[in-house]
Amino acid sequence: MASSVRPGGFAPPVLGARLLPAAPHGRLVGGRGPQSPSAVPSTSQAELVSRASQSVAIVGGGIAGLASALALKKIGIPVVVLEKSEEMRTEGSALGLFGNAWRALDALGVGNQLRRDHMLLNGVQLKSSDGSELTSFSFDDCGQGRREFRGVYRTALVQALEGALDGGTVVYGIDVTGVQMSKRGLPQLIQQCGKPIPCRMVVGADGARSCIAQALGLKAPNFAGYIALRGVCRLDVESLPVRSGSIVQALGKGVRAGLYPLTAHDVYWFVCYNALEGEPRLSPEERKKMAMSLVRGWSGGWKELVEATDPVDISQNQVGDRWQFPGMPVGRGLVTLAGDALHPMTPNMGQGGCVALEDAVQLGRVLQNAGKFAIGTSELESQLREYEKERLNRVMPLTVESNIRGFLLQLDSELVCRTRNFIVSNFFSPKGFLKHTAYDCGDL
Repeated sequence: MASSVRPGGFAPPVLGARLLPAAPHGRLVGGRGPQSPSAVPSTSQAELVSRASQSVAIVGGGIAGLASALALKKIGIPVVVLEKSEEMRTEGSALGLFGNAWRALDALGVGNQLRRDHMLLNGVQLKSSDGSELTSFSFDDCGQGRREFRGVYRTALVQALEGALDGGTVVYGIDVTGVQMSKRGLPQLIQQCGKPIPCRMVVGADGARSCIAQALGLKAPNFAGYIALRGVCRLDVESLPVRSGSIVQALGKGVRAGLYPLTAHDVYWFVCYNALEGEPRLSPEERKKMAMSLVRGWSGGWKELVEATDPVDISQNQVGDRWQFPGMPVGRGLVTLAGDALHPMTPNMGQGGCVALEDAVQLGRVLQNAGKFAIGTSELESQLREYEKERLNRVMPLTVESNIRGFLLQLDSELVCRTRNFIVSNFFSPKGFLKHTAYDCGDL
């Protein structure tokens, strides 16, 4: 049945769409990813164009894209997610989610199922590379902020978000390369094959190297001067020489390492090391050898963690960010951004994934407050610009602080590192450690 749509507005969702249960998650392993319950096995160009022309098209099937799709679904706006890969994205190992992220996940309706499978942690230990403790604290010592932190498998988070979407929401194998405006002022996505996909609205959620952000004139992220190796391994947490239920970080000279348990038998770890921009990507085996060499001679279980990790479960990423201050142009027309596409940031505060989930809820609230699909183009454009301004007001201070933290943690001078460790050991206060997690993205 055809539906009447005002220019720039949205048609009501099709009634009777089946809500699929969330798929169970598994460990991140090499090989093909899990089957996706909400994917379209085969979609013709004509069918895709027909669907997208009445929907919000989200480019990117990662955390930001799927969370945004779920937020829009919850307020009754039709949505289609276009993902370049041929199957559910499972790259990456795990990510830490603080209290602000759990608020967003609760608003999206998937918080409790993720809580069931991931360990609640209660504090932080900071150590030197020789294993000596510089300082430690409980989250109860941190003053304001929500005292909830869990490390979560990326695969589990993606499956939970996608499993809550209607069947057919995610379309795989769609390689979007840019966006342009039609004569009617509505966006058209451009595919690698050159064929356009007309949409009611576009959300670029395609990561830090977003083609949608590039089409909007935004610069690529700036390299921060270091590379992160990340992995997950099966290891009895109690066998590690660390405090139970803690996030642990060890500081060296130009190198630092961190870990936290995901479950009683799964541990996430990372090693960051100073590097030049453009260094070649390493093979999985080379990544493991590099990680082993970086923590050679360190005390605290780092060697055992790396040894226990399958090379295919070790990722390599150049760390970078973009300082997009509030008031600087971001979106245009009915095109906006979310997640790393909007605000790539360094991982030093553990907020990249958290604020991407906030983005999703905030985008849903903006469109909900704007009248869902009963709205004209100019009104919707105004609401999207307000969303972008609000998100940059929230995220830009975190981006700057995270960058500064990373700079201090990656210092490689012997004298400066000794001074840093002395200050951390004697003067560090945890009072403001969780203040940024007090942010409440609201409900849907």
